[in-house]
Amino acid sequence: MLAQNDSLRLLKKMKWLCCQLGAREHYAIPRALFRLNLLDRLVTDAWVPPSSFLGKVCGRRLADRFHGDLREARVIAFNSSLILFEMLARARALNEWKTIIARNRWFQRKVASFLRSQLSTLNVQPMLLSYSYSALEPFRYAKSQGWKTVLVQIDPGPKEEKIVAEEAARVPALANEWQPAPAQYWASWQEEYELADRIVVNSQWSRDSLICSGVPNGKLAVIPLAYEPPDITRQQSAVRPAQSYGAPFTRERPMRVLFLGQVNLRKGVARLLDAETYRAADVFILPTLSDGFAITQLEAQAHSLPVITSRFCGGVIESGRNGMILDEPSAACIAAAIRDCIADPSRLQHLAAASRVAKEFTIDALAQRLQELGGTL
Repeated sequence: MLAQNDSLRLLKKMKWLCCQLGAREHYAIPRALFRLNLLDRLVTDAWVPPSSFLGKVCGRRLADRFHGDLREARVIAFNSSLILFEMLARARALNEWKTIIARNRWFQRKVASFLRSQLSTLNVQPMLLSYSYSALEPFRYAKSQGWKTVLVQIDPGPKEEKIVAEEAARVPALANEWQPAPAQYWASWQEEYELADRIVVNSQWSRDSLICSGVPNGKLAVIPLAYEPPDITRQQSAVRPAQSYGAPFTRERPMRVLFLGQVNLRKGVARLLDAETYRAADVFILPTLSDGFAITQLEAQAHSLPVITSRFCGGVIESGRNGMILDEPSAACIAAAIRDCIADPSRLQHLAAASRVAKEFTIDALAQRLQELGGTL
């Protein structure tokens, strides 16, 4: 019992250093740790409070590089250095992969330099958390100091790249000059996961994919993504009447197909835009496009285009409760699902009514899981 109490006291004293390039997941992990008073610092590339001069100058370009939940947190950012890096990268006209790798290396060097210079200010040995592909230099330093390391894997790794490569070969018209990552990208990543004490993924599929790529199963922990809608969204949902799906879909009242995610092959847009989907389902869809490919590229794939937009539709989909999970992401399966919805619009009413963010996908649930993960270290 004494040893267990000592472990609990140590866990409460243990602080996390979060290294995050970009505003991924709206800073969900540092926000979760800050709520439990477990966040020592957030180290990020840019931090731009709305009242800052940089925020007024850059406007929308850096508007997401801040979160009110972390207003009182200790945040280390490299704003000036980031601006200089981006200017030089643009002047050198680096291709996409060279820019990505150079940006990752720039961030790693800045983080490692900060850690070396600020070591004396840390009250306890922290746990260092960093996102994949920009964690190598921080992890090297952390392990030299005997720290524990947590890698947050942002994708399923090499297996996903293989899937995208097959899709690019299948639909070259939509490949948009896609290129696989250079070998050095994966070599650095392999060293990252070797240095990591734990690796966080957000789904079982990602976990299985990483295991196929050689990542040890014992290092992996599945922690779902967290989402909390803004207060104004919750207020609007409380007063907004439920939408009715009872009437049939017509050209005057078309069915809208919502595509979530970036409009590219990696997110599966070719399957959705396959003309077979719309011929088989006889769907009336509005020809609207927000971003992604040129309109001519899409017209080559389908005469009718779906509405492409961005919106959060709830937590993890549970087939039959708040959505439908297809057997496979093929045009035929998508068409069959759409046909079912057209034949029975009340099904949409049922699915929409169940679309809520469950407690296990909140920031508080994420905080608890991170605390439990820290306890295993």
